[in-house]
Amino acid sequence: MMSSPKKLALAVFIFGFLFLNSGLVFAKAEGEQETFFVEKPYDLKQREQVSFRLVKVSNQVYFYIESDWYLNITDQERGVINQNLASLVNDFDKEIYPKLTTLWGSEWTPGIDNDSKITIVFEQLTKGTAGYFNDANEYLKQQAPFSNEREMIYLSTEHL
Repeated sequence: MMSSPKKLALAVFIFGFLFLNSGLVFAKAEGEQETFFVEKPYDLKQREQVSFRLVKVSNQVYFYIESDWYLNITDQERGVINQNLASLVNDFDKEIYPKLTTLWGSEWTPGIDNDSKITIVFEQLTKGTAGYFNDANEYLKQQAPFSNEREMIYLSTEHL
């Protein structure tokens, strides 16, 4: 049986580790919703923030889709997109990511969010915009107030 001082010391350690450690990363689960800052000039509806749903998680990447768009397509379209994303997850981890990092080098890892995964969001973008990158996301909010504090790429929902 553990003595009261030892219990107290263990409780303080656990509290300090879990709640005060700013570098702690919690696992993300498919279906979770997050709101991200987006670039108004590229967004189809000129928004500054958009709600996204996490739809796939791989060894290297989180794939998010714009929530309103995803929920307003037909079940058949959603099924096709889910199949395409399942294939993309496999291709990304086994082919795309290794080729990109061989050519360009590795991204900052674990990065600002202390997570080695990249975030890719599919957003409704203006006609002719395939995607974009905002390096402000790799800074703390204190340095860049509209930062999403993660390594992130935005792609058009048209390519799903």
